[in-house]
Amino acid sequence: MTATTLTPSATTPNAPTQSTPTLSPATLPGLRGRARVLRDLRRDGIRASIRRRPVGVDTGDFVLAEPLGAGRWLLGVGDAMGRGDTAANVASEVRTYLRSHASRTHSLAELMRGANRFVHTLTDGERFVALLLMVLDAPRQTIRLANAGQNEPLAVGRFGGVIALEGHGPALGLLPDVEYREAGPLRLPPGVLLLATTDGVTDALDADASIFGRTGASAALAAARDDGPRGVVRRLLDDVEAHSATPLLDAASALCVRFSH
Repeated sequence: MTATTLTPSATTPNAPTQSTPTLSPATLPGLRGRARVLRDLRRDGIRASIRRRPVGVDTGDFVLAEPLGAGRWLLGVGDAMGRGDTAANVASEVRTYLRSHASRTHSLAELMRGANRFVHTLTDGERFVALLLMVLDAPRQTIRLANAGQNEPLAVGRFGGVIALEGHGPALGLLPDVEYREAGPLRLPPGVLLLATTDGVTDALDADASIFGRTGASAALAAARDDGPRGVVRRLLDDVEAHSATPLLDAASALCVRFSH
């Protein structure tokens, strides 16, 4: 299958975003072996940065980074409903499921379907998990995506244009049987950065009860694009905290990636 090249145009961050076709076990905080995971990603030609604020509290936010071999990685950003021990435990169970099934599942859509049934059974349909999954293929510089109720990932090009990769499918666990679709392969040219976030980023409220939203995330991504994934994530979370009228009530997690060559 021929990959579609992802080329964000030079638009302003506040302009309407262009809609595209749907397209390591690791957790935050305490990303196990984070330095090793990031080093292994770099070795395979993928630059990544992962951060969450605030730290030191139980949360349903989690990040996956699972090697699939031959320079391919499964990356994911998830958010289990709620806060505290229950959310953290559900997140842990979902990570374990994804890790154990990733290498023997033929497609992201199939992996999502299985994870949805798992969450529905685990929680008796009383909780949900928002999840974005991506397979990054460094040798081919392509990505595949599937989205279950998570924020749409954003991509920025060399000239600052930002587009949203719109996804399909409800959050995991709401219904026992859901058909998910995956998008791709999409080619990610050198210099294009991809940003994935949880709703703690976009739902942050200022003193006037205005959300940070996709607009705020797009502006941060465009402003820090020349600073690479680490600079983007740091700028984004600094902007979220500056926007928020109170200390963050929900975890704000972000993953930014690009191919290094």
